[in-house]
Amino acid sequence: DEWWHRTYWNYGSVFTGGHDGYYQAGRFTPSGRILVHDGDNVYGYCRKDSYYRWISTIDYHMFSAPKVQKLGPEQTEMALKRSNNKVRQSYHLTMNWTDEIPIQLRAMAGAGKNLLIAGPPEELEESGIENTDLPKIVSDPEYIKQINAQQLSEDGKLGGSLIVMNPKSGKILKSTKLDSPPVFDGLSVANGQVFLSTLDGKVSCYGSN
Repeated sequence: DEWWHRTYWNYGSVFTGGHDGYYQAGRFTPSGRILVHDGDNVYGYCRKDSYYRWISTIDYHMFSAPKVQKLGPEQTEMALKRSNNKVRQSYHLTMNWTDEIPIQLRAMAGAGKNLLIAGPPEELEESGIENTDLPKIVSDPEYIKQINAQQLSEDGKLGGSLIVMNPKSGKILKSTKLDSPPVFDGLSVANGQVFLSTLDGKVSCYGSN
């Protein structure tokens, strides 16, 4: 629930640890804070490619990627070396689509031909920030305002949203405001109904509409 930066979900068979290893799996297998998969694809919420490295900045996007990543001989060799922490070159996954979303995704589930996601609002803009920028940024009043708003969001004080997406395109089809954001992985679908567990201790049930 604390989203420690060195741990995340991985649709693969290799994961290394340590300060120079934790980000390696995210470079060549579908990985993220939370994942959902269907017959062919994996959907998730992860760090952007450029942030799978040793850096304080963590900027997220949502993605769809094929379960089977078709690597050429050179890329396969690089991936295997990376699993042993021997090289640090960047490798980008084959993606069907990627996009930023207006929430910090905390819960996700497949629902027939749709994809459901839920979470509190995203208030902090980290894109483009490097470690060397941090001393200046943390003293900036506007950035401090964003940090405080993000903390309120993560504490459940700003509510949340339940969003219906098209998994093929990543397009948002519908969004419903929530009084309280979901607990981590607190979304499930059964018998044509959606069940959502939220930070205020409630479980809500939504119908097909």
